[in-house]
Amino acid sequence: MTVPGNEFFNLGAFEKYRKEEYEAFINLIDDQLFSFEKLKEELKIPNITEKYYTSTESRINEHKTYIYGLEQTIDSKNEDIQDLKNQLDMLRDELQKNQQDDSAVKTVMEELEQALKVTQKEKEVYSSIVRNSQRNMQMFVDKDFHSDVLREMNFDYDYSVYQLNRKNEYEYLTSSGVNEHLMEKQIIMKEKSNVINRAHTYKGKTAFGESTVAKLIPISLNKKIVVQLHLSDEDIEILNNELHELNKTAKIKIESTFNLFWTCLLIQHSVDEIKNRLKGAENVE
Repeated sequence: MTVPGNEFFNLGAFEKYRKEEYEAFINLIDDQLFSFEKLKEELKIPNITEKYYTSTESRINEHKTYIYGLEQTIDSKNEDIQDLKNQLDMLRDELQKNQQDDSAVKTVMEELEQALKVTQKEKEVYSSIVRNSQRNMQMFVDKDFHSDVLREMNFDYDYSVYQLNRKNEYEYLTSSGVNEHLMEKQIIMKEKSNVINRAHTYKGKTAFGESTVAKLIPISLNKKIVVQLHLSDEDIEILNNELHELNKTAKIKIESTFNLFWTCLLIQHSVDEIKNRLKGAENVE
């Protein structure tokens, strides 16, 4: 009843009989508004080894800086969008004022309209990254950091997660948006062409498959995860065309998703360590 994560866990009993641990843990599950700074402070609990905390704090800081940069980029895109709209309005006024069919002006307008469309799409992608970051981080708090939270995260992609086991094989862990019955349950290292194994070999570089991309996420010395994103036909078309106007933006979105996944997995690992140590202390008593 006093072990977080146990099916019989009772918050009242936890508060009454393990007050110090309750005060350290309750802030993790009681936030109404997500805060990077608050999350870092509440993860700074003596039961977490300094090594894991430092790793998690560093990742949170990097992610916070990255999201702040994206927010500035969104502001810049808003200015670009307004500027393009102003230019289009001026050209429309010019056409109406002259009351003539000016093909040169119409050509410029078509180019501006295309630039506006692309800029709006870029802003939409960056806004989605920021929104997903805030939503997923807050969900960790709202869901009491249960391990199955990974199935409920929103990354704008379907995804599957594999973990390296003691046999040096990648074992299916969980997925979202895909039929788990169709997923390979065990992937041996001999399957060199498999995108999961290639992600392992690339050691941090993104591995591209026919309809998926994968990346190795080292959580600790003994825990290695590979996240696989399942792409839509539109994603594949954009990524396969280096000249596509949204090719760079699509790649940024994929890397941002992996970075967010990495941050979330490190936070989950740290919180799991808190729970395991609390459970160990309970068993000693």
